[in-house]
Amino acid sequence: MKDKKLKLTTLDILESINIALLDFVDMPSEENLSKFDKLCSQYKETWIEEASRNGVKASAGDPPIERGSREIPQLEPLPNYNIEESYNSDKLDSRISDIEEVKKEVYDKIWTKELARASSIDGSVKILTQSIKHPTNKASVGSTEYDLKPIDFHQHAIRAIRPSENLDDKKFNRRWYFEKEGESKIAWWCNRDQMISMIEDANKKGMLKSSLDNTRINNYKIIKSRDLDKASYDEYLKSFTLFEERDAIFHNDKEVFFIIFESEGLRTRSQIVENMMYESILLTEGPDRIIWRDICILDSSKVTIRSVTNDPEHKPSVKVLDSDWYISNDMSNVPNQAMREFIKVIHPELRMND
Repeated sequence: MKDKKLKLTTLDILESINIALLDFVDMPSEENLSKFDKLCSQYKETWIEEASRNGVKASAGDPPIERGSREIPQLEPLPNYNIEESYNSDKLDSRISDIEEVKKEVYDKIWTKELARASSIDGSVKILTQSIKHPTNKASVGSTEYDLKPIDFHQHAIRAIRPSENLDDKKFNRRWYFEKEGESKIAWWCNRDQMISMIEDANKKGMLKSSLDNTRINNYKIIKSRDLDKASYDEYLKSFTLFEERDAIFHNDKEVFFIIFESEGLRTRSQIVENMMYESILLTEGPDRIIWRDICILDSSKVTIRSVTNDPEHKPSVKVLDSDWYISNDMSNVPNQAMREFIKVIHPELRMND
């Protein structure tokens, strides 16, 4: 197995630079540009270090090259260093292909297993407790096997039935958090009584015990609308609602509250796999900080739970046009810690079954 503590060579970094360049060409975002710049800086430092070890000298007193000058000073080649053998495009293309293969392999092997489910009395709202796991926490690139950071955590998936006016119609699960009606995007909401009966059923079945907390989440914060001044309230509001729905939600005859569970970390398969490629295989710094906000919005009669992220690559999502946040358009999947916090405002009289 490759020793992960070994310092990367210029060739290793060059391969990572090539991958980062392809990522930038595919998606010219600030995030991908930043990754490319960091790798180039790392290459420069490693090249100088290797050159120093092999006797290549660059005089600090040499005059700088003027712009437009055709004279470019030639450095002596590294001893026994054959650039054609070391930088082989076919070999590099093969390496990139290996990385893409292992990403698919790891992605496909992460499984989601339902452990329990509970539902509202009328069956229209459900909560599924799920285990997310990789069976071996290992991956291979060619003949080299790598240990992956363990994937093993729990989450709660909120599911709902698409309403129908005809009682004889077959019931279908709602697929998206926002569903289109004409030109409008309609978010999922349910009656508070339905949510309360679902929570009571889940609590009775032991689905909300603290032992199911996601241990990958070390730091989180709770933000409650009642604790915010007007400016902060408006700022948070803009991070998790679409402009066209704000009047309907917050300017009605009922007092509306929200509670936000904000945490840092990787949630989706895509985020987890992408991060693993950097940390475990490319041995470079992973993606920038990914923040998730799980939000419960409620008044005296209705409630909804949605999730937003600062990750522009997350799919499916709906961009909040007047902010830097993206609302996940999956029906919400939230950590146990978030659900327990939401229950305190949805059903404050409930005694938790711990």
